[in-house]
Amino acid sequence: EERGGKKICREEEIAKEKKKDKHELRRKKQETQENTIKRQEEEKKKLKTKEQEKEKEEQELKRKEQETLEKAIKKREEEKQELETKKQEMQDNINKKREEIERKRKVRNDEKEENEQKNKQRKTEGKEYESGKHLKRTRQQQKLENAEDYKETEQLVLNSTEWLWKTPISENPNKRKEINAFLMKWMSGSPTVSIELVSGIVPLDCADCLMSFMSGWTKYSLENDYSKDKVECAVAGAENAIEFYKKNKSELGKNSDMEKLMKQQKKGKLKKYIKSKF
Repeated sequence: EERGGKKICREEEIAKEKKKDKHELRRKKQETQENTIKRQEEEKKKLKTKEQEKEKEEQELKRKEQETLEKAIKKREEEKQELETKKQEMQDNINKKREEIERKRKVRNDEKEENEQKNKQRKTEGKEYESGKHLKRTRQQQKLENAEDYKETEQLVLNSTEWLWKTPISENPNKRKEINAFLMKWMSGSPTVSIELVSGIVPLDCADCLMSFMSGWTKYSLENDYSKDKVECAVAGAENAIEFYKKNKSELGKNSDMEKLMKQQKKGKLKKYIKSKF
């Protein structure tokens, strides 16, 4: 009985241990399941966090891209505006230059028209003088007492210089003498034309060449609004004298001063030579 009792107790203990083990196994299983669920939840949470961070990064990237795009658009607009401004400035400058060119052209045309009108008036007056319709006086009888007298005889002066230049020196010596006297009187007293005789330019030892030089100076001054440009007037006088000398060289003989002027003209340095003498 005692052994039987011990056997029963042992079986009960074994049953208890089994029950305990079973309970422990269930607890561990439960714990494992709970840990698994907890880990899964944590992983889900981490995954969600990562997704949120990724979404946040994507949003930030989109924001930066949008910001970059807006900056680029703004920059393009500014560049476009700047280009338009520069284009407008260039157009304004072009318009200003065109207006300035047009203004200068108008001034030149007005001056040209005025000079043509003056020359036309002088020619008309000169014809009247030559035909005797105006004062019916010879050149010797022309009154030169005031500025008005000189003004009224300007075309007669131009006609006289033209006659001297065109007419061979051997023809009509008496008329040449009369014209030379009239021109010398007019040029000596003119209030508008002032001739400067410079050594090395004027042919002092050839009276007819000198008169031709002075006539060319006077003609240029009168036809260019009473020009005071000494160099231009002297060049015109020298060229007039050279042509006169060439046409009448056989009658005048060789002249060293005229030969020098012709040499400078042939070199294309007449103006430079004359300028150096002033």
